[in-house]
Amino acid sequence: MRGDQLSQRVGTTEREQVLGLLGKALEEGYLGLDEYEQRVAVVTAAKTVYDLTRQVADLPPRLRWTPHSRPAPVGGVDPSEPARITAITSLVLGLVSLPMAFCIGIGGIIGVTAAALSVPGLRSGSPRERGKATVGLVTGLLSVALSAVVLMVLILG
Repeated sequence: MRGDQLSQRVGTTEREQVLGLLGKALEEGYLGLDEYEQRVAVVTAAKTVYDLTRQVADLPPRLRWTPHSRPAPVGGVDPSEPARITAITSLVLGLVSLPMAFCIGIGGIIGVTAAALSVPGLRSGSPRERGKATVGLVTGLLSVALSAVVLMVLILG
């Protein structure tokens, strides 16, 4: 890699890609927890391509990162876009479903939808999308449970 490429600035997307690779290296035993945490700290503060490539340079080739390792959009659509959209939708529906749980089961229906839409985001390689999807899943399931309680109180009460 040329020096001018190594000095290019990086953004959140590139940092998340390297964080994902470090996570895989930890899972597969190539890094210990202490070393993983040190590298994560460097990656989150990284400003250049050089900063990122340095953190994965000693890992097996499949766990290394290059600035152009992200798949190019096919037909103008970013491959991670569906996961991002469903994660955001899950998050919004999950949050909306909680107060709606008091509306005779409507919150439960919305909660089930939020939980179902969280799946692509949970499978995403992006920690940001997994976080949104996790919140959508948890709030959706809480809403389902709360809706069930409300319905039981109305039926039995």
